[in-house]
Amino acid sequence: MFRLVRVACVFAVASACGGDPEPDFGRERASERERERAASAHEDPTAACRRGDLAQCIALCGSPAACHDLGLLREPGDSALALQLYLAACDGDVLEGCGAAADLLRATDPARAVRLATRACDGDVGIGCNNLGVIRQVDGDLAAAADAYRRGCELGVAISCTATAALRSLGLASITTDDEIAFAQRGCDGGDAVGCANLGRILIRGVDPPRAVALFRRACALDHAVSCYDLALSLGRGEGGPVDVEGANAAARRGCELGSAEACSLFAPPR
Repeated sequence: MFRLVRVACVFAVASACGGDPEPDFGRERASERERERAASAHEDPTAACRRGDLAQCIALCGSPAACHDLGLLREPGDSALALQLYLAACDGDVLEGCGAAADLLRATDPARAVRLATRACDGDVGIGCNNLGVIRQVDGDLAAAADAYRRGCELGVAISCTATAALRSLGLASITTDDEIAFAQRGCDGGDAVGCANLGRILIRGVDPPRAVALFRRACALDHAVSCYDLALSLGRGEGGPVDVEGANAAARRGCELGSAEACSLFAPPR
């Protein structure tokens, strides 16, 4: 019973404390603050970010950089939340957040996406330059896209190198054949399988078939399904070396596993 009385007295229940206590307005205000803190404690920690309260979002993350990192983690399952986290990071001068936000805003708010990507690119954030290049390419301004992609490539973004090379096939005359080969090679060297694949397709046309086959092999090892198909074709035809039926079948099987219908059509399962 004593414990019940103690608890009741804390909350100023008159019948438990013996008599009618004077109103304690200070305690009432303290209790209100406690209720607010309790409500905050049970609030979704991402709520401030979701409603666009950037300052509070940064406070919840711990830092602008942490908001960016949290955005990377949440983007696969919740791109709307990731966008707010990236914007909070950008607001805190983490320019990677600006570049990532631009990527998510490309379709819904292209003008804002351009501003964010430009800010990131001007701050030497390579992925921001790449995203700016994508926006310019979609807009049909291939020259501006090339400038942005080149800058991204210079800043070490492999896919930007590959994208620069690909602009030649889209009709940009300022990208020469030598440029196409050089940029595709830089993309491949940076680990972009598409760069390896594109370079292989240039070189297989009588330029350097052995090197092309090596590039297809490398891209296939990076799980690029179409390159596995190209490798299977090349090995089966004896391009760049002797015919290798076993190798061709293995490449076709791997391409089929990765989702290439063309590779599946070449693969001959064991009987």
